Amino acid sequence: EMIVDACVEVVKRNERFIPPYGTGASLYLRPVMFGTTVGLGVKPAKDALLIVYCSPVGAYFNRESSRFWSPSTVNRTALLHVERAM
Repeated sequence: EMIVDACVEVVKRNERFIPPYGTGASLYLRPVMFGTTVGLGVKPAKDALLIVYCSPVGAYFNRESSRFWSPSTVNRTALLHVERAM
């Protein structure tokens, strides 16, 4: 929920940079979370920092070549792991 809220806030604050609909361009969002606890080791951090970068980007693909199949049963997100880090 915190990541979604942060992304929504970033989009609201950068609304003027959202490319017009129909241009194929978009507003790219990149949420990044990293541990800030002092020390280095193989264990979860006790403290973390969440940053959401955003930038307008042009169209990656033309409309003819952008058809692809993506399985709807595969979860490609890392939310389970992000929740464990918090």
